[in-house]
Amino acid sequence: MRINLLNPDNTKEKSLRRLVFDLEDVLDLLLLHTLANLEATRGRNPGPRRETLHKLSRRLKKIYHLEHANFIKPLISGRDLLALGLEPGPAMGIIIKLIHQKQLNGVINNPAETLTEAWLLTAEKEIS
Repeated sequence: MRINLLNPDNTKEKSLRRLVFDLEDVLDLLLLHTLANLEATRGRNPGPRRETLHKLSRRLKKIYHLEHANFIKPLISGRDLLALGLEPGPAMGIIIKLIHQKQLNGVINNPAETLTEAWLLTAEKEIS
């Protein structure tokens, strides 16, 4: 129900792009589910909530269609972390997400930097 927490007028474009990236091809399903939930719990005056959802849906769909081809996939995988000697577990997912955020922000730009950052994260025990 993450989408219900967003205000289409005040939510930054970067936050919406991140949501679209996280959802990718299931964006339509989430929007449909949110609309169904709204209709099932609509109360006396569903108009404002419905209009808010439609406005947000239009923004999200526009971002999806404009940027779908440009989504950046993580430069690192669980296999890479295993090769560095990291034990399988939740820490792997956390490291991949942290590194991917740095990649999206332009801090990390190539696989060598990615592996270096992964090694530093595991060595410094930033993940617990």
